[in-house]
Amino acid sequence: MIRHYETLTRRPIDLTDLGPKERKALQRVFNEYKKNPKWGRFSTLWQKELDGALRGTSVRARIRHPVYRVAQDLEMRLGIAQGVVAPPDYRDYIVDWIEVRFGSRYNFCKKTGIREAFLSQVLSGKKDFSMAKLREVAEALGLRIELSPEGPMRTAVA
Repeated sequence: MIRHYETLTRRPIDLTDLGPKERKALQRVFNEYKKNPKWGRFSTLWQKELDGALRGTSVRARIRHPVYRVAQDLEMRLGIAQGVVAPPDYRDYIVDWIEVRFGSRYNFCKKTGIREAFLSQVLSGKKDFSMAKLREVAEALGLRIELSPEGPMRTAVA
C-alpha cells in the first residue's frame, strides 16, 4: 500500500497513519479504479466502501479524511479520462493549496490582505484576480502560473 498520494492538483496526502480498516477500504477502492469502471459506478462504489470504513465519523471529518480525498481524486481522474468531468482549473489549485499552506481561507486572507468575500467570488467564478494579484496569490501558495498546450490531462495514477 502506498504511503503518500498526490492529487491532480499535486496536493500531497499522507496515508501513513491509516488504520487497518481504512487501508483495506482504500485498497479495495484502488483495485476497483484499476478496472477502469464507468465514472458513476465508481463514485457509488467508493462512497459505499467508505461508509463502512469511516462509520461514526462526522461529515466534516469524513470529507477531510485522507481516504475520502484519495477516493474523490480517483473519481475525478476517471471522470476526466471518460470525458464527463472537466479537468481542474486554477481555482481548484488555489482551493487545495490554501488548505495545505494556510489551513483555511480565513488564514490565507488574513495573511495576504485579500478580502474573504472577494476570494469567494473568485473561487465561484463570479470574479477574477488581476494578473498582478494572481501572481501574488500563486507566490503565497508556492504555485507558479503556467501556460500549457491544450490536450488531454494525464489522469493515470503512477
